[in-house]
Amino acid sequence: MAEAVVDIMKEAMRAGAPSKFALEAPIRYAIRSKLCLQGKSWDVADTIAKDVVSRALAMIGAVRPTWLEGQPDYVQLGAGAQIKRSRCVRCHKPLPGEHTKFCGTLCANAHHMRLARLHQFNDQRAYDTAARLP
Repeated sequence: MAEAVVDIMKEAMRAGAPSKFALEAPIRYAIRSKLCLQGKSWDVADTIAKDVVSRALAMIGAVRPTWLEGQPDYVQLGAGAQIKRSRCVRCHKPLPGEHTKFCGTLCANAHHMRLARLHQFNDQRAYDTAARLP
């Protein structure tokens, strides 16, 4: 089963997934759900799903970043540095006062809602794909 998960993860990378870990949670969820529906207890199903996904990640050479490297604002400049923004992430207007990412709550809320919709779409697509696993 890990080989089938590897194929899904590789396809996601070809389609532009942001990292090798992008489908880790939805695939684990889908495998666990399928095993529960087959009569396995939640604990057993979760352990099996975690093992399958962990083996698949190892097979594609996934290495977890540190917490700081995993943050959206992190960039590699020598030892690493935070991005200093002068413009709003969403509308690109100059940032007022002490604002560090968005010009106001309207842009912040719109940006986060857009990301939530994208994540929901990707999770559903991953679940649909993983549900077809043998």
